[in-house]
Amino acid sequence: MDNIQFRKRVSNGAILRFDIRSTKKGYSSVTYSADVFASDQASRDEELVFSTHVTFVAVDEKGEKVPLPEMVTGIEQ
Repeated sequence: MDNIQFRKRVSNGAILRFDIRSTKKGYSSVTYSADVFASDQASRDEELVFSTHVTFVAVDEKGEKVPLPEMVTGIEQ
């Protein structure tokens, strides 16, 4: 996870919407961008409250990097 930016407090009962996108895929890692929006139950207006980037790295049992598994139509082989 990189720099986490909390932009606004979220009140109890708020509805959260997560917008997560793959932004980079390498040989052994993939990075996602995550933005979280909040709206209260009385309003449909959303505000950005949280954003970050998360990188996952595939490793073996020794902690060594390994290639990411191949994907076919979103299903791991």
